[in-house]
Amino acid sequence: MFQSLPQRLMAQLLLERYFSTVNPIWPLLLENKSRNLFSRTWESEEPLDPVWVAHLNLDFCLACQSYNGNLDRPIGIPYGDISRYLPSTYRRLLSN
Repeated sequence: MFQSLPQRLMAQLLLERYFSTVNPIWPLLLENKSRNLFSRTWESEEPLDPVWVAHLNLDFCLACQSYNGNLDRPIGIPYGDISRYLPSTYRRLLSN
């Protein structure tokens, strides 16, 4: 199931982006509950709920769409230029 999700660091970045830009105008997730579920996604050895994974990927896609190229990227992430990384992440998420 983890192949259906981006690496944890990128997933955390996208979740933060989702809550700061998308959720205030289109609240699909309850923030506290979602953050707890998100943490358990990587900590639990239980199989992941496919509905949760699908919902999380939807939120990641929305977060990807909220970036505006080079002028709007997080500082200090290990992936270099976010504008080159996000399109491939977005395409991968849409193909799952």
